Amino acid sequence: MGKLTTRPMGARAAAPARPWPAEDLETLRRCPVCRSTQRRPLYISVTDRSAAKAPGEWNVHRCSQCESGYLDPRPTPESMFRASSPTASRPRGEVARKLRRLSIALRNGYLNRKHGHELQPAHPIGYWIHALRYRVRARLSADLGWLQHHPPGRLLVIGTNSRTTVETATGAGWRVTLACLSDPPPDWASNLPIQVRSGDIPEPGASESQFDMVSFEDSLGRLHDPLATLKRCTTILAPNGRLRVSTPNLNAIGHGRYRRRWWRLDAPRTLIWFTDDSISRTIARAGFAVSERPRVYPAARRSFLASESVGEPAWLNPLYWVRRLRIEVEAVVADLRVHVQPTRAEDIVLGAAPAPFALPVTAGIA
Repeated sequence: MGKLTTRPMGARAAAPARPWPAEDLETLRRCPVCRSTQRRPLYISVTDRSAAKAPGEWNVHRCSQCESGYLDPRPTPESMFRASSPTASRPRGEVARKLRRLSIALRNGYLNRKHGHELQPAHPIGYWIHALRYRVRARLSADLGWLQHHPPGRLLVIGTNSRTTVETATGAGWRVTLACLSDPPPDWASNLPIQVRSGDIPEPGASESQFDMVSFEDSLGRLHDPLATLKRCTTILAPNGRLRVSTPNLNAIGHGRYRRRWWRLDAPRTLIWFTDDSISRTIARAGFAVSERPRVYPAARRSFLASESVGEPAWLNPLYWVRRLRIEVEAVVADLRVHVQPTRAEDIVLGAAPAPFALPVTAGIA
């Protein structure tokens, strides 16, 4: 087992081509989540393995008080554009476009029958296809099942890793605004009837800044001051508005297995990594109370394969398939463990409401 976890499948290590400019770095010396100065080194000289694009080597520290992880030093807000993930894609041919539309129709067919949506395009056979795909079905219910509990209104989605959420919410009648943080607008956004803006959230006070739902899609850890942003969310939410957060879990089984090669480290785009306890405390400090925790969905397989593969897998190498089989088996075991230990899931997903309006915590539908 040791050899399996110490080298990527057919991948090359990604070394930075140049250092990050010193004038574009800021030093914290304290946890950006709880402000504690007590910490311990977690990883030294982490490089951008995911996109193999951003320069620099990064030190990850773990707070001794709240157990969150964070970069220090880290890029300044003005220099985050250097770490932006590429969003341009190759032009799609007619066949690729039709396959994409079919995939959406099958997904919507499942959601329409399972959760009572009226999404279009949709094909009813999608329900039966997804009924055989446990992982996909569970992920869709965890990520999108919340739509059935809220009537369509104004939705602010923060983060460009949100295509499925934006497409589904738009099809369900939500008026969506996409905040891109430091990334350029994704190419898929131009094909949807949504508003796209730079930065994180609009300034409070204007009538157009009242949202019925604010959703952080793997983006809370990319903010330099997540607590301040969460506090601002209380000012832009409409009465009875809700907050939804999805963020990587530093206590995930995948992180424990792959350590510095865990794909969700994603330095330097991600600046902070939360645990279940630290995100709950941060949300409470911002004036929210947790009102919903969707059931954990099986994500170990995706995490393990992504952490193993930095470059292109060596498909023709027989040893690749031996390792691949072992990963598949171990991912099933990890998913079973998560059902017993939900705090070890790959992602933390929760819903919250302003504290005076919070409802009792309810489990999501899976």
